[in-house]
Amino acid sequence: MTDPALTFPDQPRVELDRRITDLVGAAHDVLTAQGRLRALLAASHAITAELELDAVLRTIVESARDLTDADSAVLEVVGWNGEVEQRIRFGEGDDAEAADETAERILAVPVRVRGAVFANLHLRRRSGFTEEDEQLLGSLVATAGFAVEHARLYLETQRREEFAAASAEVTAALLAGHDDGGLSLVADRVRSLLEADSVFVALLDEGGSTLHIVAVGGDDPDGFRDSDVPLKGSLVEFVLHEKAPARFDEPALRALRMPDLDPYGAVLALPLDTADGVLGCILVTRAAGSRPFSEPDLTVAGDFATRTSLALELRRTRTDQERMLLFEDRGRIARDLHDRVIQQLFATGMQLQGVLGTLPEGRNAERVDAAITNLDASIAQIRRIIFTLSSPERVGGPPTGRHRILDVIGELGAALSVEPGITFAGPVDAVLDADLTADVLAVMTEGITNAVKHGRARDITVEVAATSAGITVTVTSDGRPIAQSPRRSGLANLQERAERRGGALTLSTIEGRTVLVWTAALRSTAVPARA
Repeated sequence: MTDPALTFPDQPRVELDRRITDLVGAAHDVLTAQGRLRALLAASHAITAELELDAVLRTIVESARDLTDADSAVLEVVGWNGEVEQRIRFGEGDDAEAADETAERILAVPVRVRGAVFANLHLRRRSGFTEEDEQLLGSLVATAGFAVEHARLYLETQRREEFAAASAEVTAALLAGHDDGGLSLVADRVRSLLEADSVFVALLDEGGSTLHIVAVGGDDPDGFRDSDVPLKGSLVEFVLHEKAPARFDEPALRALRMPDLDPYGAVLALPLDTADGVLGCILVTRAAGSRPFSEPDLTVAGDFATRTSLALELRRTRTDQERMLLFEDRGRIARDLHDRVIQQLFATGMQLQGVLGTLPEGRNAERVDAAITNLDASIAQIRRIIFTLSSPERVGGPPTGRHRILDVIGELGAALSVEPGITFAGPVDAVLDADLTADVLAVMTEGITNAVKHGRARDITVEVAATSAGITVTVTSDGRPIAQSPRRSGLANLQERAERRGGALTLSTIEGRTVLVWTAALRSTAVPARA
């Protein structure tokens, strides 16, 4: 007996076919979903694999278009003022432009970094987007936000390394003692690293009331280079008072109502602060309408300014140490000259004086006497050298009255082709203030010049003697006598200077030598100047 063929009723068979079709469709959807998830994973990996910010942004656009099969994709980076700062497009060239115009549905999602909108991503497709597309794109831009943040951190690390290298270069230049002190290099490096338009390096004067612009990098629209600017009422005054770097955008600058700031749209103010006080400030500027400086800009630039301040302080300390060593070395030389050379010359002079006493009058006695005179002159000259070596001006301090007198003697000698001798007696430096020194220098200049030009003198000596009552300047020369003229001559001017100080001027001839004596009182004996 043969069995008949196995058959299904029509209705169950239809149901079975439908279920098989549903299973095949579900399996296809699962495979498609798995493929898209793998594509999302690959896109996320591609985005996070990049370190450069520009490369990250390009990868975001390309990955978003490929993941959603969009006709075109555009990423618009939002600037500081809310406007589009950068636009990155990925599509099919001219076809992409045409697709944009005919697209039925636009999908736009923000790319957020730390909660703030960094950019907006726009996708266009003629057939529109599904809810699944939106979910995949949402996951992608979340990964993109982290990638952008990492790229920013990488960029900041690079900038820190660049600033560290620049700081080392600047420190070497500052300590090397370049002609401009290395501060021009400071301005150039800061301008380059911060993409600024102008950088000004300003140092405070000793009084702390004026800023001197010692270096400028880039544009100088107001001509500040090598100029002095009052500190009071300036932008720098506030920054130096706070002793902390400050950042100003364009609205903040305009609110200050300072005309000097009109050409600028953004400013970083970086104080040069040390343990001993504020040295000055670095001003970094961008032109009006430019993007402002960011907080990372302020951080790295402030760190650079701190390093520069330390380098300036180190240079000043090293200079002080070198001056001290120089002073000690000159002091040693001065002591050696005084304790050895002068003593030996003095002993030799005493021996010659003893020999002179045993010689009869004649040529030999005259020679020994001349040798003794020369030894006395040599001792006086060595004492002047000792004083010059010990002068505070030689080690960075202000010049004393004695040193200014020695300088004038040297200048007059070179100009008049003579070599005036100079001796000091009493506390000259304690008596000479700035005004009295000016009078003494005028007396010396007039007396020596007259002796050479009018008296034809070749042997001139000057003595400056100080006492508690006053000061006396004596100019003695071998020239012929000079008569005072009734007109208002240089000698009349010296006489007026003496009378104003309660002193006098005399001109006489003693043993064939012309002697000019100028005196000045120090206290109550001085009289007011003539009208």
